[in-house]
Amino acid sequence: IKEVDPLGNVVRMWTSNSLGTGESHHEIIELPNGNFVTLGIDMREISGYPPGNVSYKVVGDEIVEFTPAGQVVSRINMFDVLDPYRIPYWPSFDFGQWDTVYGFHTQDWSHLNAVVYDPSDGNFIVSSRNQDVVFKIDRQTHELMWVIGEDQPDTTGDDDWPFLTLEGGGLLPSHQHAPQLLPDGRIVLYDNDPSRPRLPHESRPVIYSIDTNAMTVHEDWAWVD
Repeated sequence: IKEVDPLGNVVRMWTSNSLGTGESHHEIIELPNGNFVTLGIDMREISGYPPGNVSYKVVGDEIVEFTPAGQVVSRINMFDVLDPYRIPYWPSFDFGQWDTVYGFHTQDWSHLNAVVYDPSDGNFIVSSRNQDVVFKIDRQTHELMWVIGEDQPDTTGDDDWPFLTLEGGGLLPSHQHAPQLLPDGRIVLYDNDPSRPRLPHESRPVIYSIDTNAMTVHEDWAWVD
């Protein structure tokens, strides 16, 4: 991770090795307190996958907060938050995204691709591409506050997740990228669609509004070419 001036000179730099993140990827944001947040990876060998109790080398992600001096002050590991047996779309799980890092075939499980800081309460909104979910997580307790997505019928690990109910029609996101908070509190993201069971597959920008009191989500706008 590099900070550069307008002429391309490196002002500061942090490495995955010094942060202990395995591999920093996708995201780097600055918090109001001056710290930074990035994404790292963690690999674990996990058994119990179908068919027949198969073991895999599974790569998950962690949200890492560190100071400008490079001191890690917080890690939120997805293996402690999400269900490693929840696989909405098997081709993405088996893609081997991190094979070049580890030198053997790996399963790409959570594939976080964005972290957004919510100034209204200081918590994080996170995009998990391979889980087909966008969720809000409490930075202190690491508990899920709400989830845009749906319960997978072939796993029980997500049965108690705080899913928002989609109201008014529309579609839930699939393999989404780049969520951002709008000034009015709504969320805009790029919905990529490959794991959604319908044809034709169409990517689209979409805006969602969330009612945390009613625990609902509403698709306010979307556009497809």
